[in-house]
Amino acid sequence: MLVAERLGPAIGVHVLATAFTGLRWGEGLGLHRDNVLLMRRQPWGAGEFVCPILRVVEEYAEYQERDERGRKKGYVLKLEPTKNDGSTRDVDVPPFLAVLLRNHRQDWPHERPFSTPSGTPWRRGNWSRSFRPACDGREERSKRQGVAYRAAWEPILPGLDMRALRALHDTMQSEIGVKEPLAFEAAGHRRPGIKRHYQRPTPAMRAERLDGLESVFWKAMANVGLRTLWGRVDLMKHPTELIS
Repeated sequence: MLVAERLGPAIGVHVLATAFTGLRWGEGLGLHRDNVLLMRRQPWGAGEFVCPILRVVEEYAEYQERDERGRKKGYVLKLEPTKNDGSTRDVDVPPFLAVLLRNHRQDWPHERPFSTPSGTPWRRGNWSRSFRPACDGREERSKRQGVAYRAAWEPILPGLDMRALRALHDTMQSEIGVKEPLAFEAAGHRRPGIKRHYQRPTPAMRAERLDGLESVFWKAMANVGLRTLWGRVDLMKHPTELIS
């Protein structure tokens, strides 16, 4: 929460979305605005289960090219379809995150919600220049000609990275008791064994997962003394309009 607050809404929402949905780095970069906050609707008892989702269908891959003789060339960043190993999926979004994503989507002019401010995909290098100081801290920089003043930041979570945030999501799912069929689906993992052919996530499992993640978020907010993020969204208002 504190790292996201420090980074501001455009980058901070990417941090929170990774921690509370488990998107891989490349999946987050490749997420298209048209696939943000689609709705899942399933029969549930006498009614219907409805929740917002992220639809993961493509990802950015960054890798080093080689010439015909096997010599290393530069790194390329390429948009590709997700692999057919469970990665293509719809991920249910907890209510607090749906509020943040709705506001971000309204403000953000680019087709990829988790892009750089200019709309290009993040490279690992320029992402680190923003993310690392927010986690690890930085020294004060005095104002001088051509250089703006920069306040010092105390360390919050030294060494944190986006892979650790994805792992955090899987850990939270275990902590709140997410059932195996849904835990594998949400993480984008192909479940091993015969059970994947017999067991499917149910609306009750989905509702339990969302309630659990929402509870984790609010407990964490209370622990660090935050009610809102970035001083602009009153998250205490329950987002019932998201399922209209």
